Amino acid sequence: MKQHCRKQIRVGFTLIELLVVIAIIAILAAILLPVFSKVREKARQSTCLSNTKQLGMAICMYTQDYDEVLPKSYYRVTETSSGASRTPAVIFHQLLYAYTKNDAFHVCPSDPDPRPVRQDISRYQVPPIFPVSYLANYEVMPPWNFFPRSLAEFQEVAETIVMAEVRRPSTEAGTSAYISGRPMTVEEALNPSLPLYARVDAERHLGGSNFPFLDGHSKWLRLETTIVPKFLWGPPQSGLRRQF
Repeated sequence: MKQHCRKQIRVGFTLIELLVVIAIIAILAAILLPVFSKVREKARQSTCLSNTKQLGMAICMYTQDYDEVLPKSYYRVTETSSGASRTPAVIFHQLLYAYTKNDAFHVCPSDPDPRPVRQDISRYQVPPIFPVSYLANYEVMPPWNFFPRSLAEFQEVAETIVMAEVRRPSTEAGTSAYISGRPMTVEEALNPSLPLYARVDAERHLGGSNFPFLDGHSKWLRLETTIVPKFLWGPPQSGLRRQF
C-alpha cells in the first residue's frame, strides 16, 4: 500500500525547461564570446608590443655598433648613380636579425598575412627572407638612395617613431607621414587613399597599433595621436640628402 502511495520521482527535463536552459546558454555565450575575443586580442597585442620592443632595442644596438648611424630601410647590394641597379636589395629586418636571432620577433601574431617586403617587385630581385609585419619610418631609416641618418639629428629620440605595423597588401619597406615635405593632418592620415594609412595598419590591435620609438621603447597608440597634439614621425624628408 505504501508503495502505491509514494510519489513517482520525475527524471529528466521537459521540453520547455530544456529550451530555457539552451536560451540561457546562448545569452551567456553572446555576452562572453566578445569578451574572450578581446582578451585574446589583448594577449596578441602584448606579444606584438614585446616584439616591437625587441626590434627597437636591436636598432639601438645596431646604431651603437655603427657610430650612432641608423640603418637604411633597405640597401641595394650594388648601388649605382643612375639608380638602374638590378641587384638584390637587403631589407633592414635582415640587418636586425643579427641582434634578434629570432625571426618570430619580426612578425605580429595579429598580422593576417605576414610576408617578406617587396616580394612581388621583380625589379629589386629580393632574395627570400622570413615574413615581417613592420615597416620602417622613412624619415628615420631612409631608402637606399639617401644618406643614412645619425642619432645626433634627432633631438627627441623618445618621441620619434622608428617603425610601424604594415597593412596588407603592401610590399614596401617603409612609410612616411609627410606629403610634399609637410606633415600629414589627422584627416589625411586617416584617409585610406593616402600613403600613410594605405601602408600602416592603424587599427590592428583594438583600434590602435604598436609603435617602437628611436630610444628603444614601444607603445600602443591610435594613429591620430601620432599626429596631434605632437607629431611623432621625426624631421621631414626634405631634410634628407640624396646619395644616389
